[in-house]
Amino acid sequence: MSRAITATNVLGASEYKSKVNEVMEFAGKTVSRTIGPCANTSIIEEMGPLVSSKDGFHTMKRIMFAPSDTFARNIMNVMVRMSHRMVSLVGDGSSSAVVAAWKFGQTLGESNLKNVRPRTLNDLANKTIDAICQKIESNSITPSKEDMPDVMYKTAYVSSNGDEKFASM
Repeated sequence: MSRAITATNVLGASEYKSKVNEVMEFAGKTVSRTIGPCANTSIIEEMGPLVSSKDGFHTMKRIMFAPSDTFARNIMNVMVRMSHRMVSLVGDGSSSAVVAAWKFGQTLGESNLKNVRPRTLNDLANKTIDAICQKIESNSITPSKEDMPDVMYKTAYVSSNGDEKFASM
């Protein structure tokens, strides 16, 4: 006789919170590499040829976990759906939203939002914004004036999904 509830599909609240934090940290670190005009490229393997991308949303949609890790896969799916909603509403910002959520979660730590006063919450939000800006700056490369036309071309090329005519304008 099989059991309906097993250790593989039921977690306690603290175990689930830990899993959410783990997935958010992994996704946040992965996506943060793609932020900024001179971002790093992510290399993605999808059971076939390797794909390179500087687009955070493209990268995030392709993060996979082991088939047995249903909690991580489901948490990641929720993050992708939330980010997709950001893209649908605003047109951009999915990567920033994931990194912001990750850093905000790190900043809050074990705090309980119900007990946080507004001024303290604002301070935490400001610390989070500072951490995000520092991460973006640590990943960025400041081009020289001579390199600027090439950087602008490459940025336009990536932003337009490889439209060479648009990029060369």
